[in-house]
Amino acid sequence: MNNLKKLLFVSLASILLVSCSGGEETTTTEPAPKDTGAYLINGGFESADLSGWTVEYGDAFTDDSVSSSSTFTFKDDAAHQEISRNKTGNWYLDGKGFDGKQSHGRIGAIRSNTFKLAGDCSITMKLAGGALAKGKGTEAEYKNPAELCFVGIYRVSDDKLIHCQYNRYFVEHTEDYVDVSKYENGTYSTDNFSEYRIDLSGYRNELLYIRIVDNDKDVYYGYLSVDDIRIGGEAEQSQGAYFVKSRHYVEDVEAPSIYEIKNGGFETGSLAGYQVIEGQAFSNEGVNAESVWWNENITYDRDGNYHYGYYKPDTVGKMRTSTFVLGGSGYISFKLGGCENNDLTYLSVYAIQDSVAVEVARYSNRKYWNFQFPFVANGMRLLNLVQYVADLHEYLGSDMFIEIVDKNSSTSDLTCMTLDSIQTYHEQKPVFYTYNYYEAISMIDIEVEIESEY
Repeated sequence: MNNLKKLLFVSLASILLVSCSGGEETTTTEPAPKDTGAYLINGGFESADLSGWTVEYGDAFTDDSVSSSSTFTFKDDAAHQEISRNKTGNWYLDGKGFDGKQSHGRIGAIRSNTFKLAGDCSITMKLAGGALAKGKGTEAEYKNPAELCFVGIYRVSDDKLIHCQYNRYFVEHTEDYVDVSKYENGTYSTDNFSEYRIDLSGYRNELLYIRIVDNDKDVYYGYLSVDDIRIGGEAEQSQGAYFVKSRHYVEDVEAPSIYEIKNGGFETGSLAGYQVIEGQAFSNEGVNAESVWWNENITYDRDGNYHYGYYKPDTVGKMRTSTFVLGGSGYISFKLGGCENNDLTYLSVYAIQDSVAVEVARYSNRKYWNFQFPFVANGMRLLNLVQYVADLHEYLGSDMFIEIVDKNSSTSDLTCMTLDSIQTYHEQKPVFYTYNYYEAISMIDIEVEIESEY
């Protein structure tokens, strides 16, 4: 172990308050023959999914968390140097998701099958991520011990935790450049795997199980990656077939009625029902499954499991909803957040008159308020969604659509748009029992007709 890691290891010992009794790291010995009893299923995640593992709670680990990526880079590295992850086989559990887009704010746990401890009574594994401190260097503040990532080993007979393995070898470079050689020789370990071996000789022939836990919402490596878990000194696991993973998006969906748009709440997890007109600001990848944003884990206050936005702030573009007939009370409603510059990010409502689409209203997040961050309860309204209702009753019976517009090319996160719950039919004027419910006021003179190609 190099001197830097030794120093961090000593200082970390005082904060690991969760019991790790029942085992200790030892040097590797020759593997003993594998016992004929139960064995760990899919310890290297070579099935490319969570086969053999049970999700116990949360959404930190899903099939999308199993990755085949072999390298990683640092965003602030101008040279974009690729660093080996030091994985075994083709697949491993990646706390950031197979495409690196899974939020640090997720928590959860998965549990292995039951297995008998035999052979040389060791359990070996590789860990990455899961920082124990909130930042770089030996002076960084440590995280709350109850809110960390770890791999726990438990005895079946009484569910006792007999060993708790953190990624104690985690160290990120503090220089203003990335020295790949120091990651390759083990001086630094972040998203590259460090190897651990645990001697559990006192539990020979016991039935055990493993739990992989992510209780960390911190933005600084608040996730855990795991690979190559082996029991009793077993030989290397079979290598799963390599393929390029991709997300599969729902492409279309039926509207609930002629008075409603398709997929108004983005609950397909995609832009099904929307037409991207121009630019790069709107994409299936922008449909957001995360419920919180930034390190402070501020809730978006969305409805359902998805919303649109907080996506590529420097891109611009336009997309259009499906057409609907304005019915009921003539009111529509929507949730809108972000839009720091109301003149550049907004919703345009069009009515089709004599086969020409005429913009009849334009709405933005006029209640955006950068106030007393991060306290939403005090009135802060940034990327968190604000509920609006809009009166369009004079267009009752008209065919209509809505265009979502982003003309802001700033790189600031707060220039992004967040959007959810576009409801185009209400039998009566809707009332929402929430503190941030507002009447939407159009930004244009409604008598000025702005034509759009339709």
